[in-house]
Amino acid sequence: MTEPLPMTAARRVFLAAGTPIALLIIGWISLTGIAWVAQGSYRVNLAIPVSGRAVSVAVDSGQLSLGTGAAGTLLVTGTAHYALARSAVTWRSSPAGVSVSSRCRQLTGPCSFTYAVAVPAGSITGVDDSSGDVTARGLAGRLTVQAGSGDVRVSALSGDVRISDDSGDVSGSSLTSPELTISAGSGNVALTGLASPDVTVASQSGDTMLRFARVPARVQVSNDSGDVTLVLPPGGTAYRVVARSTDGNTAVRVPTNPSSPHVITVTDQSGDITITR
Repeated sequence: MTEPLPMTAARRVFLAAGTPIALLIIGWISLTGIAWVAQGSYRVNLAIPVSGRAVSVAVDSGQLSLGTGAAGTLLVTGTAHYALARSAVTWRSSPAGVSVSSRCRQLTGPCSFTYAVAVPAGSITGVDDSSGDVTARGLAGRLTVQAGSGDVRVSALSGDVRISDDSGDVSGSSLTSPELTISAGSGNVALTGLASPDVTVASQSGDTMLRFARVPARVQVSNDSGDVTLVLPPGGTAYRVVARSTDGNTAVRVPTNPSSPHVITVTDQSGDITITR
């Protein structure tokens, strides 16, 4: 016959601390299961007069698609998905412009927003998406995108563009932005048809590929880990090139001139650098 273990002080402390934790874990698992079952959704249709030139859209999690809309009105249409607690969609208007915010109110379970956003032509636009993909096409005003986790795709933009993506790929085409700035935490950067005269790309982890349709005035690329490839337009334009890779090969296959007004600067900690036409 096996005798029961004596109830020591240490065992009493363990039981006293472990029992509430176990109950919390069981409760959390149960709440999560209920949240996945008790899902809901509703349509979002906003037509907001824009008093100023600035508009901003912020979501906790979702897919955003931006394009040009009618003058003087910001349109936000799509669907909000939630579980347990209905999410909140609010907007605010001021003389400076309009801001729309979509927030989740639940502790667990799915919550997301899928929006098509029509921005008044020429508006200064700010987008903040904590988790999800952002697509922007055909905008003429200044655009700022902050993405926590998700891909950013841009095309046919003619205003200044600033993109910050913590985790996800950044891709684009047909960009004529006077100034283009991209900061990527973890993901590839691939841009084609570039006609922007001033391009800055800072990447922590991932490959960078820039294909230019017009001769740029200034290109600056820094990469911690990944290959960097620049494809410049054909022709006899000479560039002032500074290219350094700490752990990788460097190949410069374009005409160079130390006094050229067209400046290319590329630094790479770990990866190959290729500059060609």
